[in-house]
Amino acid sequence: MRFGALPISSLFLSYVLFCSCQSSNYNDDITRRGLGDVLTKPMFQKMLPNANNDSCPAKGFYTYEAFVAAAKSYPAFATTGSHEIRKREVAAFLGQTSFQTAGGIGWTPSIGPYTWGYCYKKEDNPPTDYCQPNPSYPCVAGRNYCGRGLMLLAGNYNYGKFGETIGRKKDLLQNPDLLIKNVTMAFEAALWF
Repeated sequence: MRFGALPISSLFLSYVLFCSCQSSNYNDDITRRGLGDVLTKPMFQKMLPNANNDSCPAKGFYTYEAFVAAAKSYPAFATTGSHEIRKREVAAFLGQTSFQTAGGIGWTPSIGPYTWGYCYKKEDNPPTDYCQPNPSYPCVAGRNYCGRGLMLLAGNYNYGKFGETIGRKKDLLQNPDLLIKNVTMAFEAALWF
């Protein structure tokens, strides 16, 4: 993992988000608006300029619309606190998830790898199947619980626990690839994590 670069990625996305929103006039301390009030589709696309690049294995998977839909499953996300606090929360989420899914082939030192966020949806060459004996979240033979989605959810425990929160524990334990077939679920898992 590239933890040393995480602050740079988060700071970059935070800066872009804050600069993009500065023209907004919000004087209420507590607002109950949605994610779309803090992050617009053009801003989302500007922050992830290479997400739909042909070099990205996840090209076209992660969408603004799925992010907004998933955020509705977590009603406190981007709706609690002042507008500044909500922008910071969204920026932190985008910074972390962009870092987790960064990479891409063909990036140059002038733009760096962190403009390539949302490029991956599954861990490459996992060193293990991430199966740990757990009677509440049993592994299914032949399944690999490697990192998937925006936060690289890994391990049968995490797939099972997240699955419980959305009423799909058995489904996710039997087929962890559901997380990379349903983009809204991928965003929900990242928000849950």
